Amino acid sequence: MRVSDNAKFASISKNVQKAQSDFVSAQQKAGSGLRVSKPSDDPVAAAQARREASRKALGEAGVAAADTATDQLMGADTALGDVYEGLTRAHELALAGATDSMSKENRSDLAQEMRKIRDQMVSLGNTKVGDKFVFAGYRDQTAPFEASGNFVGDGSIKEVQPVNGMRVQASISGASVFGNGNSDDAFKTLDAVIAGLESNDAEAIRGQLSNLQTNQDRVAKSRSIVGSMIDSVELGRNVADQQQARATTQIASLTEADAVQSALNLMQAKSALEAAITVASQIPQGLAQRG
Repeated sequence: MRVSDNAKFASISKNVQKAQSDFVSAQQKAGSGLRVSKPSDDPVAAAQARREASRKALGEAGVAAADTATDQLMGADTALGDVYEGLTRAHELALAGATDSMSKENRSDLAQEMRKIRDQMVSLGNTKVGDKFVFAGYRDQTAPFEASGNFVGDGSIKEVQPVNGMRVQASISGASVFGNGNSDDAFKTLDAVIAGLESNDAEAIRGQLSNLQTNQDRVAKSRSIVGSMIDSVELGRNVADQQQARATTQIASLTEADAVQSALNLMQAKSALEAAITVASQIPQGLAQRG
């Protein structure tokens, strides 16, 4: 075979191989919907897509953390509502028991109901959402209140970070809700009222009325704080969700193929392959065999 024939045959073969490769690539892109499925398809776009994927993962983690925090704060809010109702009832009972005309037997009956309220306060102080105690701070795997009402939890306030540079408070300590052993501690106050009722001491009961009011006010304030935390966490969640959405959009724009353009490219690649095969088929049989 002459050199010119060799070159011609090699060129035709190369054209067929390239047309086949282009057709396969066009098929893959049209089938997968991806313009960049591996770094070699577009190194710059692939690198940018990897960075956006990291941002997306951070956004997803931020949304998950915010959702968990919101669930716990909502559980705390519900518990605080029940605590407030319990203390309101306790205040009503104390007012009744502080009346000089009340009999010893009636005060004894009030003491029994007051004890139930006190036990309920301990239970509410140990409220759990999932496997975490919502008033225990970072020691949220352990009940923060003993049966005596003694606080053994962590007084710290937990934080979540929905996105880089944004930290929001996401818990309230049981110590700040119930008083943590102060003179107006909820459990000490309830115990004092119960003692006054059981000993038929109206004066002792009257001495605790202001403390009961203090506890109601403290719980109302705590609930307001939790409400503000819920709003802040929700704001952080929205920012994280937006980050995730933007990253998803960017990844799509960097790696996904336009459906219409992909279909057009596939048709063109198919036509080019058919044309290359047609040209190759026109090579004389003897020349192709010698090649």
